[in-house]
Amino acid sequence: MRSLLLVVVLLASQTVFSQVRRITPAEARTRVERSTTYQEIMAVRNSGREITRDARLMEKVNRMIELNMRDVIPLSADGRGKLVKLINVSPTDVLTQVLHLTSVVKDTSTPAATRESARKALDLMIKSAHNVNSLAVNSAQARAQELLVTKIIELSNKISTLSFGTASRDFVSKYERALIEGKTVDEAIRIASNGKFTERDLRECT
Repeated sequence: MRSLLLVVVLLASQTVFSQVRRITPAEARTRVERSTTYQEIMAVRNSGREITRDARLMEKVNRMIELNMRDVIPLSADGRGKLVKLINVSPTDVLTQVLHLTSVVKDTSTPAATRESARKALDLMIKSAHNVNSLAVNSAQARAQELLVTKIIELSNKISTLSFGTASRDFVSKYERALIEGKTVDEAIRIASNGKFTERDLRECT
């Protein structure tokens, strides 16, 4: 009887420790900034180099992506490349977003609808990356790309919550299809809304 009790306690403790706890964006940012991989990414970027040119660092980045995205969304080689491109442009914001959203998806105590929205936000963020240029030649171009990534993150979060009603679901479906076809986020919103509103309208709506 005692041995059976010990087994039950052990299994229960394993379940507790294996469950991922949902963390806030602020907590995610703190964890990101403390990670050695992030610090190496920033050191490479501050030296004016692309993280994709550093094979050792890319191995760490790919391992970090695999660890966070496992069992969250399917990630093809193309999708991984797009995520790396986003990280190269805006590592702090993108890695914070990835860590926060994956924690939401993996926390089984979070409502299913919220977990699905987080999963969709990640998916849309990656699908929006095709128009991001990580090879900026000057500070103005680099800043423009950082602003584009910020917009992509905000819109992906916003659109991922539009799951109420047939019209909203249809908008999300059309938006996603337009991204897959290579449209910019602005073009995708125009297409999905049949020209009725812009990305600014969408970002400002509550």
